[in-house]
Amino acid sequence: LSDAESSQLATDARMRFAMLSSEMALALTSSLLNTAESTGHTGWVIDLETAYAPINPGAVGTATATQKARGYWPTRGPSPYGLWMPALHIRKGLPFSFELGARSIYVSQTETLACQLEVKWTLHEGMPSIYSPDVAIRFAGTRLLGNRDWDLSMFDLDLIVSREFPLGGVIKLTPYGAFKMTWMSSESGVMDFGPTRPAGTANPTSPTEVTKSQTLFPELAYGPHNFQRYLVGLRMTTYLISLGIEGNFFPGQTFGASRDYPRYAVKQAFSAAFRLGLEF
Repeated sequence: LSDAESSQLATDARMRFAMLSSEMALALTSSLLNTAESTGHTGWVIDLETAYAPINPGAVGTATATQKARGYWPTRGPSPYGLWMPALHIRKGLPFSFELGARSIYVSQTETLACQLEVKWTLHEGMPSIYSPDVAIRFAGTRLLGNRDWDLSMFDLDLIVSREFPLGGVIKLTPYGAFKMTWMSSESGVMDFGPTRPAGTANPTSPTEVTKSQTLFPELAYGPHNFQRYLVGLRMTTYLISLGIEGNFFPGQTFGASRDYPRYAVKQAFSAAFRLGLEF
């Protein structure tokens, strides 16, 4: 390959890594499934959740005479069109309307798991007027586990507004809306992009030649890599049982070129989530 072709292939690879990181980060942080009101300082909530986030399987890069443009989802079969993410979510109320939570998220049909820790503070709640909704802010940190060559982490800051409406003294309906800001950081370990020959063959790859084809993807830093999203949901509670459904809209975003990464765009997407829980 010429120097120009090698440079273009490196640029394409970095674009694929940036888009893979962005879509995975958006998927893992797509669900909130939490209203503004707190559980109370003695309350517990245990939820079984599932979320679906669409992804884009299209090819990215410049086709050459020897190589065609490739997708950025590294799968053994066809590229997926969406991710199913079952999760276990536990929350505990604290005094002064604070709440701590932990969520374990499994990415279906993979060997990866994400762990999330959160803290929520309800600024005010329990107002009797329908014109005075509950308002809360939530901070969460999420980290992808199960891949030693990929370091992906996210931080969320959410503003949540909700209002509870009792029905007949048995059922409570709580519609809510939220604005979510997510900051992403992603980088890789050292990866080998060149062909290798196993030791013992007629012409094994020398250590010097191996290191020439090894490199890592530079960090996608928290600062410039952030996303804004909008969520709406509805929670229904009766006795100890609660159900919830939620929709998430990402309007799409284009990230400018930097020293290490080319300009790339992440398409708009709608995701959905559902929960079945116990509140006591």
